[in-house]
Amino acid sequence: QEIVDSGLVELGSHTLTHPSLKSLSHEKAQKEITESKADLEKMFKEKVVSFAYPGGSYNDDTEHLVRDAGYTIALTTKPGITISEDGLYEVHRIRPGYLTLAFIKNYFQTLLFKRENNSLKIHI
Repeated sequence: QEIVDSGLVELGSHTLTHPSLKSLSHEKAQKEITESKADLEKMFKEKVVSFAYPGGSYNDDTEHLVRDAGYTIALTTKPGITISEDGLYEVHRIRPGYLTLAFIKNYFQTLLFKRENNSLKIHI
């Protein structure tokens, strides 16, 4: 509760039991997605708008269930940093917990910079 009250983090949902959502029936996936949101909102008296697919497991059905449950954004495990309005339920992200600093540096340089005439240009 202290962390939520600090305002430094956003409370997001990740299902009730961390299943592979795309392997569940529609009804079971719906329960995992909607009840986890309801439980967190009740427990912390805070609106929950973000969702992270457990293990990056999702499909078109689960994406629609997340949207229908009232989330406004959902995160995948796909690497990347680009967010568009069309892709708010398939947001890519950087997961540095298991990466080395050299790997992260190279990753960002590959995504953001392009060598042109012996200089690096940023591309956003």
